[in-house]
Amino acid sequence: MSVPLRRSAPGTKASTATAQSSAVITESKDVAEAQTLADAALGAAGHSVSDPYIRDLGRLIASGEISGDEAVQRALTHIDGF
Repeated sequence: MSVPLRRSAPGTKASTATAQSSAVITESKDVAEAQTLADAALGAAGHSVSDPYIRDLGRLIASGEISGDEAVQRALTHIDGF
C-alpha cells in the first residue's frame, strides 16, 4: 500500500513528503486493506477485535474521518458505558 497509515512527528522526513504520500485513505479498497492489515497484525499477536462498534472505529481512522485519539476516547466511552 502506498499511503502511510499514520504520520511521523513534525520535522521528520515522512511529515515533509508530498501531498500524495500523506493523503488520507479514502477509497474503500484502501480502507479494507488497512483493516485487513490490522486484523493480521492483531491475529499474529493472538488478539482480535470482535466488537462491531470498535471495528467501525478502525474503519473511521483508516478513512481519516476521526483521529486515533478520538477513536480511543470513543472506545473507552463505549466499553465503560460513560
